[in-house]
Formats: sequence, structure tokens, C-alpha cells
Amino acid sequence: MTSSPRAPTTVSVAKTRASVAKARRPTPAKRDLRPARIRIPALRVDRGPVPLRVLEDGSLEAPPRYVDVGWWQDGPLPGAAGNTVVVGHLDSKTGPAVFYGLAALRWGDEVTVTRRDASTVHYRVRSVQRFPAKDFPATRVYRRDGPPGLALITCGGQYDRTAGRYLDNVVVFADRAR
Repeated sequence: MTSSPRAPTTVSVAKTRASVAKARRPTPAKRDLRPARIRIPALRVDRGPVPLRVLEDGSLEAPPRYVDVGWWQDGPLPGAAGNTVVVGHLDSKTGPAVFYGLAALRWGDEVTVTRRDASTVHYRVRSVQRFPAKDFPATRVYRRDGPPGLALITCGGQYDRTAGRYLDNVVVFADRAR
């Protein structure tokens, strides 16, 4: 007669309780912090943003349509350290575009970004600046560290018909409000 394998005589209660507690603990859902809506009440802008990438020449692609607001999808998310970068066209051949009045924003104007998880990040305009395109402050605008901020960008200054573009960029810097 062969003997059967020895059966356990005790159960480790500590391990059992821990494994039961672990099994019951829900896995937290990942929050989707990508922007779902950009609101700039002073400009009457309320748009869902289009994700934009950096092109091979190092520039951020432009939104596909003049009514679109685009956001740098590989940059900081709203509310995270660094600047969330949002861009829009100034105008088109037929008239004003989504960021036509961007240069008219004032200190303290509100910009609200609603994220895909329905949470909201509020920003207040700190400054409105115009830079020659050839001297664009990329390091300052596309920063990935420091306090949470927002950089809104459009064209500005004189239009060069030969080159088919504006000579300057308007950048609005905003700080997280709450």
C-alpha cells in the first residue's frame, strides 16, 4: 500500500486574510487627463481640442481647420508640471479664425480645460506676448517642468504675402488658478 501525500494540517490565517483583502481591493481606474474641452469665455471659444504632433522640422503641426483648437499631445497634460500647449489659427482667407482675439486677452482672464475624466483645470492669464517667429521662445513655451501652466499660441504681427505666413507669434501664458 502506498501512502498518500501528506495533507496540510494548518492554514496560515495571516496569509489568507491578506490574500482575500488583496483580491477584494479594486484596481483603481486610470484617469484620462487628456483635454476634452477648452473654454476661453472672453473669446467665446468652447471647443474640443484636436491632438497635434511635432513635425520632422521640429515645429508643432497646425490644427487642420480654422475653427479647430489643437493641443500638443506629447506635452504636459492639463494640471501637470510644465505647460499644456494649445494652438489655433488667427484667421483665414474668409475672415477671423478660432484664436482671432487671442492678443486681446487680459491679465486675469479665465481659461478652463475640462479633461476626459470630467475633471476641470482652471487657469488665469498671466501675460500676452508677441515674439518674432524667428525668435520664438520654444524652451519657455514647451517647458515640461515647473508649476502647471498653459500656453496659448496663434499667429500675429505683419502678414508676409510672399512667404504666405505671419512674421510673429502671439503667446498667452496662463497659470493654474486652483
